[in-house]
Amino acid sequence: MPLGLDPPVKTLLAFVLALVVGVWLGLRVSQGPSGAPVPVSDAQAEAARAYLDAHLAPMPEGWTWATFEPEPGVALEVGRAPAAGEAKGTIAFVPGYSAPVDMYGAELSRLQAAGWNVAAITPRGQGRSPRFGPDPEMGWVDDFATHAADLAAFLATLDGPVGVLANSMGGHVALRAALDHQPGVLGYALVAPMVEVETAPFPAPVARGIGRTFTALGLGDTYAPGRGQWNDAAMFDDAAVLAEGTDCARDAGRAHLREALFALEPALRVGGPSARWVAATYRGQAVLETRADEIGAPILMATAGADRVVRTEAASALCTAMPACEEVRYAEARHCMFEDTEATRTRLVDDALAFFGSLAGR
Repeated sequence: MPLGLDPPVKTLLAFVLALVVGVWLGLRVSQGPSGAPVPVSDAQAEAARAYLDAHLAPMPEGWTWATFEPEPGVALEVGRAPAAGEAKGTIAFVPGYSAPVDMYGAELSRLQAAGWNVAAITPRGQGRSPRFGPDPEMGWVDDFATHAADLAAFLATLDGPVGVLANSMGGHVALRAALDHQPGVLGYALVAPMVEVETAPFPAPVARGIGRTFTALGLGDTYAPGRGQWNDAAMFDDAAVLAEGTDCARDAGRAHLREALFALEPALRVGGPSARWVAATYRGQAVLETRADEIGAPILMATAGADRVVRTEAASALCTAMPACEEVRYAEARHCMFEDTEATRTRLVDDALAFFGSLAGR
């Protein structure tokens, strides 16, 4: 760094240099749209099937899959099941990035058994909802406002009173729906919500700059640097891997559900996000953080103390800035809280039921 420069100038130059290096590295490792899905061997498919047979809970009794069209030609995957006994209302579930709703039968069944109708919606770009990017496996979002509008329209079709249970990216979508549309719901139970994403190894300002620069250069529809299509089938060659948790989930019996489903149903797969997704995420984060005081709905925010995917302290700060938000910290939990220990999963559902029950007067 040249001598004699004021500290602010040095900081600016350091940032510009880091951004230039980051973009250069990103260009070197970025991938365009991929070709055919990664093949899965017969042995890998058999191991994935055995894993699901041992660990995947069935969907709630009476569950029916359907589609919902928030606009003509966009048929989103949804599902519903009636409450056990007299219904207190409906709890709608919104999954996180890339996660099929199929993973959450156990939690939805517990909500059903507690007297709630249950419903779920799969956002655009994942599950069996339509894909709009250049590669069906690419995490592709143009603007989270669209996802929020989809959710608000779906909530309006449900029997009330309605509560929203949303996980990770689904929490971001739910918050944006609350801000943009103020749907008449009881409240929102958010699990490790995506308020700010973790961007390591890039510092957050550099990652934001890379997303913007790639999009400005016409590279928004390439994979974000270092990311690509789903390619995790090899884990089903190693029983030791399947017997351990991951950096995201501590329960070995839940940590690999997504990969097992992806191995057996290639159309479900979502790999890495696009540069456009990164840029849209940063725009969405800024909207939430600058307008947090406008989100007046009751919110229960469950945060993970050992989260390496989203920034827990950013979620805490957002909760503090919202008028009616209560944070509950799960100190030992990792980001994938619904795939964390049985104790964590039980507590999550218990807390959500108590929250919605109090709001409904039940």
